[in-house]
Amino acid sequence: MRSSIPCKGVTARSQPQQALPKVRFQRPALPSAENIERYFGASRETRWFANEGPCLILLRSRLESYLGGVHCLPTSSATSALMVALRAVCRPGNEVLLPSYTFVATAAAVRWCGLEPVFLDVDADHWHLDPEHLADVLQQRGSAVSAVMACSTFGCPPPVAVSEGWREACKAANVPLVVDSAAGFGAVDEHGHALGRQGDVEVFSFHATKPFAVGEGGLAVTTDATVVERMRRLANFGLDERRTPQDPVGINAKMSEIHAATALAVLDEFADKIAGRRRRAGEMVQRLSTCGFTFQAMTGDAVWQFVPALAESPCHKRATLSSGSAAGVELRDYHVPLHTTPAFIACARADTLSVTADLSARSVSFPMADDLTADDVNLILSAAPSSRARRSAVVKPR
Repeated sequence: MRSSIPCKGVTARSQPQQALPKVRFQRPALPSAENIERYFGASRETRWFANEGPCLILLRSRLESYLGGVHCLPTSSATSALMVALRAVCRPGNEVLLPSYTFVATAAAVRWCGLEPVFLDVDADHWHLDPEHLADVLQQRGSAVSAVMACSTFGCPPPVAVSEGWREACKAANVPLVVDSAAGFGAVDEHGHALGRQGDVEVFSFHATKPFAVGEGGLAVTTDATVVERMRRLANFGLDERRTPQDPVGINAKMSEIHAATALAVLDEFADKIAGRRRRAGEMVQRLSTCGFTFQAMTGDAVWQFVPALAESPCHKRATLSSGSAAGVELRDYHVPLHTTPAFIACARADTLSVTADLSARSVSFPMADDLTADDVNLILSAAPSSRARRSAVVKPR
């Protein structure tokens, strides 16, 4: 994300400043330096700034307590976590089944592991992989499939029946399941259970734009002690306890102490931040629904990285993007189907991906932030044209 303040020593001439929108799509906020230092001081005292220092060890313990009954591996990014997760659990074969309607990092991690993406469509209501279709594709492609990479689309928890269906389909095919829940840390399903147990490994992002924001970082979660030890070795160059490189070779995917300290400070404030995001998102969804927008079917509580919606038509979407630009509200249109991009256009497809095409043609994502104000919400809503010419009262300031 661009900063409105040039770095020290960087002149305005060398870093041209662009006018920021009145409401940015995302405006990340990290804990105060004082709150971070409360934890990072232990690293300074021991002069231990990487390689499982005091902050990382404490963070791992607190995350495991927060999620309950799991093993956690904090990493340098969610993408690196996906890579070590795949390498830790994949079986022989060269294909990974995954949705096309997702962020590029999901498929990029597959390619970096030397595997080939095979794209599947998503359900038109909840926007996740359909478990029955997944089971059919697993049977059709047989031993070519090395793993399945499902996604919690936009960090929204899938219906429990859907995630259970993923696990059943993968178990029947003897294929490991990795779940990319990048924006979903802190989300809970309809039974009130936090995400983290949906697959053999589930991965979260702690990037600056995510609700749990530390700058750069990620988290791999598993219930299998053997898998987490394998991932820990892969995330540390593949070194064993005697610091001897093993096969398979690893990468450097370790989280640094400064990021671990930041994560600890975020965790202290997280419950209040998520409550605020959920409240504002609920207001926005209610108002946008009167303007012809529809939303992802949700059976649990998301953490709302932003507010994804579907316009009634591509024309309605274009009008919304134009109206937002004119009002100074930064909107986005996630996701571009991966199978249409130059990087992945040659990849195999398991179906026509018609739902993915329709979602992409009508998707509009509205801003969200920890400190989104009532005035911000009103401005965002004023930028949402109704294709039915409806008008509603603005949100009252609180």
